[in-house]
Amino acid sequence: MSAGELLGSITEQPAKFGGPAPARRYLPGLIGLVWNGKINPGKVFDLTLPLDQVTEGYRAMDERRAIKALLLP
Repeated sequence: MSAGELLGSITEQPAKFGGPAPARRYLPGLIGLVWNGKINPGKVFDLTLPLDQVTEGYRAMDERRAIKALLLP
């Protein structure tokens, strides 16, 4: 399974109940992608914005243009 397929399956399945995500279900596939160099687990913040653009940061995450936005003063 490719990184896109695995990550797509995580984000496209609608949740029926609240609570923690079933992260352990995806762990074996994710570990394989890390070991094979397909994904970099250290990359979390992929968008940096000034604090006064907090709305754009949330918009980018909502539209899947960013994973996490880092806001700087």
